[in-house]
Amino acid sequence: MKYLILGAGPAGVRAAEALRQADPQGEITLVGNEAGAPYARMAIPYVLAGHIDDAGALQRRDVGHFERLRVRYRHGCALRVHAGAEAGSVDFDDGSTLPYDRLLVATGSSPVLPPFPGTGLPGVVTCWTLDDAHAIAARLGPGRRVVLVGAGFVA
Repeated sequence: MKYLILGAGPAGVRAAEALRQADPQGEITLVGNEAGAPYARMAIPYVLAGHIDDAGALQRRDVGHFERLRVRYRHGCALRVHAGAEAGSVDFDDGSTLPYDRLLVATGSSPVLPPFPGTGLPGVVTCWTLDDAHAIAARLGPGRRVVLVGAGFVA
């Protein structure tokens, strides 16, 4: 059985681990659209505040975790799903296609700027990825003013 999981957040990572327990012989591929190892978005405020580094945000800190589970982890952005009654495939932004017998879409959500004046100005950004946090941190400094809009777990 070929399992394909789109989304390397906590739901996708835990699903891959649960699938390995349920199917020791299955072929499992976990796809994340951000470079690097899967990390927990909930750790972004701690990275931004300097309490932890990027490694502290990783979901699984032991080296070789996915390899030991025989879970193939790859970076990519899904463009199109070709779903069939028994199986299908997914096309990715790098031109590759991956076949699957079972597909799990665990991509989560995306940030949205509110529809009011000023959100298109320079310096108005979302904070959803580690890259976003690094870009924000680079602009911070003594005397700088910040306005935070939002009340989700990252805010």
